[in-house]
Amino acid sequence: MRRLVPYLFSVCVIALAACGGSQTDKKTKLVVWGTTESEGKVGYDSLSAAYERRYPNVEVVRAIPERGQDLQKLLCAYVGGDPPDVILRESRFLGNLAARGIVRSLDDLVERDRDKPGGIDPDDYYQGAWEEMRYRGQTYGIPYGADPCVFAYNRHAFREVGLDPERPPKNWDELKEYAVKLTKWNEDGQLERVGFMPYFRGMDPFAFWVHQLGGSILDSAGTKSGFTSPESIQALKYVKELFDIQGGRRKVAAFAMATTQAENVDAFQLGKIAMGIDDNFIIYRTARYGNKDVLDLGLALVPMPTDSSAQSMYRRGGVWAIPSNAKHVEEAWDFIKFFQSSEGFLAHKRAIAERDMREKGMQYGGAHARRTLNVYHDEFLPPDSALRVEAKKVTKFVDYVWSPATTAVASFIWDRTEDAFADATYGIRPIEEALEIAQVKTDEELSRYYGEKQISSVNWARVSLLLFAVFLVGIGVIWWQSRKQSGSAGAGVNEFWTGMAFLGPWVFGFLIFTLGPLLFSIVISFTEYEVISHARWVGFENYINLFSRDPAFWKSLWNTVYMTLAIPFGMAVGLSIAMLLNSKVKGMAFYRTIYYLPAIVPMVASSILWLWVLHPKLGVFNIMLADWGITPIIVWFVERFNDVTGLFGVAAVDTQFWLWVQSEDWSKPGIIVMGLWGAGASMIIWLAGLKGIPEHLYEAAQLDGAGPWRRFVHVTLPMLSPYIFFNLVTGVIGTFQVFTQAFVMTLGGPAQSTLFYVYYLFNNAFSYFKMGYASAMAWILFLVIFVLTMIQLWLSKRWVHYE
Repeated sequence: MRRLVPYLFSVCVIALAACGGSQTDKKTKLVVWGTTESEGKVGYDSLSAAYERRYPNVEVVRAIPERGQDLQKLLCAYVGGDPPDVILRESRFLGNLAARGIVRSLDDLVERDRDKPGGIDPDDYYQGAWEEMRYRGQTYGIPYGADPCVFAYNRHAFREVGLDPERPPKNWDELKEYAVKLTKWNEDGQLERVGFMPYFRGMDPFAFWVHQLGGSILDSAGTKSGFTSPESIQALKYVKELFDIQGGRRKVAAFAMATTQAENVDAFQLGKIAMGIDDNFIIYRTARYGNKDVLDLGLALVPMPTDSSAQSMYRRGGVWAIPSNAKHVEEAWDFIKFFQSSEGFLAHKRAIAERDMREKGMQYGGAHARRTLNVYHDEFLPPDSALRVEAKKVTKFVDYVWSPATTAVASFIWDRTEDAFADATYGIRPIEEALEIAQVKTDEELSRYYGEKQISSVNWARVSLLLFAVFLVGIGVIWWQSRKQSGSAGAGVNEFWTGMAFLGPWVFGFLIFTLGPLLFSIVISFTEYEVISHARWVGFENYINLFSRDPAFWKSLWNTVYMTLAIPFGMAVGLSIAMLLNSKVKGMAFYRTIYYLPAIVPMVASSILWLWVLHPKLGVFNIMLADWGITPIIVWFVERFNDVTGLFGVAAVDTQFWLWVQSEDWSKPGIIVMGLWGAGASMIIWLAGLKGIPEHLYEAAQLDGAGPWRRFVHVTLPMLSPYIFFNLVTGVIGTFQVFTQAFVMTLGGPAQSTLFYVYYLFNNAFSYFKMGYASAMAWILFLVIFVLTMIQLWLSKRWVHYE
């Protein structure tokens, strides 16, 4: 009995621990997506802690700080039935989610709690902010932050040119006049200061300019675009004039990027831009990064077309929303209400302000979309007296906030607007033509989504049965072949099923994870499919539209084909490195490791690194070219190239090659240069090939009088031909799949110069919800790569030599 006591005691302890654990497990885990994990993390930590104190039975789990236009994570979570309970996203993409039923209407919750303590009253919100939360008469989100755009100007620059620093421009004519006066040039005709920057941080400038004139890029029903309206044409002409009077968009954009030092230390903070339109957190950036010797910040209302025009301010803000299949709707709603309450708001803002004052000696809280919360605005003003005066103006600006209409195709319209804006201001196309292309494409997309669909839905049961029948036929053919070759029916059957038993696990995995998705993508390439809705048969319409009605398809294909120029350069660099590392010197293992290291750096990290390496002014690559005297040589060569191509009417290439990914002419060469850094990956293959070349071949060639070059041409290259062929084939396949560089570094810009094929495919799938269209693109890509590979295999018979 004594021996049983310790065991009984252990069982009791475990049971008690299990009971204690069960009490802890009763806490509801509230999953929140979209809160930042960078500088604002301390604020959300404080908010979550305050919420948990108020609701002790709930544990806040913050995960995936996913923001921006890419909706793939949220889409996958929604379809998989495991969405977050609360999401925080940019408000301009709320329509994408609401129209497809990904987020639920909040009207029932708002009305239920409207008059209760802590409830949300729509009348307490600024109209422009609340209207953006509504889609087709229903409310799908609660606005977070007002973030009105403000007209920011540099009083120091105003004084320098004799303008009244207390009298910013009031209308478009004055804005143009001031821009000319404030633009500063050096003796060499180069920009030293831009008078006015016509595009905004994270906003849609074109839609705002059109709105100022009383127009809209969408009609009142939201089913037809207004890109070719008189207001749109007038607005774009005016913006182009603003660029042109300051040297053109290329020169203005190049100057702004060349002077930018970091994401928040931009040209305005350094006194290189005299006027601009930005969100109200320019106060924060100025307090932290502004150079007081050259910048004296002034804030004002945005200039309107005329003095009598109704004032409006663009809103750039976030939105809290609840997925329609969230597991904890009530807790999610309590979280949103708590964040919008004074207690939650102050917990969030005070934690950030305390950190900022402690570490940076400054603070700024911004304006809120809820009127009653702006009574705390003055508590979070920067300590600098001059900035405090300007920051106090912001709450008055919020009365004028306006947001573009909420639509189901917001991402698509955003990109078409960007394309038209870039094409016109860069001078790629005439204004009317650029707007016409945007109009046609947008109307097609609106019609696709909102138009009547006389199309039959896909019967997935029939499709599945058909695919299963094909599978059975395939198994039958394999079995028949096995029986035929065995010569004995009984032995053939036994051997076949024995083999299938061993192959079973692999076959199962292949069918589920490889062949299944492949067959599925073939089927949906002939459909209109958004994953969260029923697929509808459209036949060959996706393929026809790609080839005949989608200029971006051809642009993306051309950009990708251009990148194949990187293949010979990469092969040459890789082989050169391998030949150096094939020498017999001390420490060769260390050198090989060093050269191979870039190949194992993740592409995302590499892309972020190379954004700085290729920085126009601070980038180490440009600094080295300048120090070595190579910069003027490249400029001279480009000028001579332009002289020759100009005889044939070809547009001149920008001589400012040091802009790299910030220039439409040099963005792709910049990415090619970046790719050479990772040539160490192919170096391993080249090195293996070099090690396999018999030494007696070099000795025989040397005895015959062949020098180093002839030995390389007549011995090394022929013996390496299988390796050349392998690197060529894999290089073509890899190049046609280039994606990460565009996704991280350029977002397809500038002016679609890095809109690569796979990046455009990705946008169609996860930004525009056009899975059928994206699948059609994927199969076209497969055919292109397949044909190119077959051609290389056929040609290899003539030049590839095997021992």
